[in-house]
Amino acid sequence: METFEGVQLSEEQLRVVEARRQKLVVRAAAGSGKTRVLVERFLRFVVEEGLDADRILTITFTKRAAAEMKSRIVRRLTELGRTDQAQLAETGPISTIHGFCERLLRENAAAAGIDPDFEVQEGFERRRLLRELAERAVLDSLQSDEAVQRLLERLLELHPHRAEREAIEEIAQWVRDAFDALRGTGLDAETLEERCEDPDRWLCALWEGFGGRPDGGPDYGVLLERLRRTPGCKLNARSPEQAAQEDRIAAESSCVLGRLAAEVWRAYEAELVARGWLDFAALEAGALNLLERSPSVRDRCRTTYPVVLVDEAQDLNPVQYRLLELLSCDEEMLVGDEQQSIYGFRQADKTLFERHAARHDALPLSRNYRSHESILRFVDDLFAGDWTDRGRMGPSDAQTADPYDAVEALQFSDGGWGPLVRRVKELVEEGWRLGDI
Repeated sequence: METFEGVQLSEEQLRVVEARRQKLVVRAAAGSGKTRVLVERFLRFVVEEGLDADRILTITFTKRAAAEMKSRIVRRLTELGRTDQAQLAETGPISTIHGFCERLLRENAAAAGIDPDFEVQEGFERRRLLRELAERAVLDSLQSDEAVQRLLERLLELHPHRAEREAIEEIAQWVRDAFDALRGTGLDAETLEERCEDPDRWLCALWEGFGGRPDGGPDYGVLLERLRRTPGCKLNARSPEQAAQEDRIAAESSCVLGRLAAEVWRAYEAELVARGWLDFAALEAGALNLLERSPSVRDRCRTTYPVVLVDEAQDLNPVQYRLLELLSCDEEMLVGDEQQSIYGFRQADKTLFERHAARHDALPLSRNYRSHESILRFVDDLFAGDWTDRGRMGPSDAQTADPYDAVEALQFSDGGWGPLVRRVKELVEEGWRLGDI
């Protein structure tokens, strides 16, 4: 272990902290001490390079993580006797990406063309507004749109005992889900509506995604028959004709939901303006639009924040990556791990992190200091066919001592959970606590 400003770091960690790279990507495995590394790299810019703490833009994924990061940085600066810098860090730009966007828009409200007293709304009131708008859009469309009527009829056919009102509420929920999924992608309502005009376009995209039109080659039926005869197979087989018909229905339904989502989108944005609200997607879009349209604001940001540190970069979405590109800080460090990307449903795109790592210098944090070696070995073996060598997690030297079998595999027959219950009882009798199992 090495030391930096009185803190012990591994060679890997110290290499990241002291790296002199303008654009640096850190691939940080789970439990590898990335928060400590981020804190110490922050300190390096302040202590060794004389940069004020409020000029280092530090982005984390959640408010809780931002509070933890700020607390650690303030504590370390105080320990080093840099109370003036600790005070700057306390009020400085250590926040989520949405916190940064909010700050940017409030400080440049005139250039952004918005009221600086806007309210960030992501809670109950927003959900209630969206629910009302979606239900209204579905009910209004049922009066004149045959495609929406067919969607309701299909849903009632699938669930004949369901009340019509419940089915309408379910369609409205689908519309809200589509709206939330699409709003953060950089699309707008007009583009979405245009793309949903023709179900055949959706159908072609679906077929292309699965390798071609499902018109059933000469071996298709033979393959299905073999699968049906396989012992234990529970295949719900579709004929080529059934597959094509169901795909057409899916394409039409998707277009219906897309058009309804576009209608809700326009009404929702009008309500945001009327109420003086911005949601997270509006914060991102507003900040992006401001930086794209205003060279003076862009230049001022670059001067104010010569350094940017980003945690959980594998979970950034395309709009957020574009924001970082426009900031174009003198020094940038992105920390992430493709294998920990879990926010695809929020438009996070881990391939952007992978491409960023391919273009710039990348350093690893590969050793896991959180889990026992037996657990790491089990996880590596379990995912050996899916992970590259880069993804394998190395244990710390301290955890190689006192080995034990932390993972056991039990095979269950049709006899139920008896073997598991007996094994847990044995472990408790050996002295293990239930909370350790």
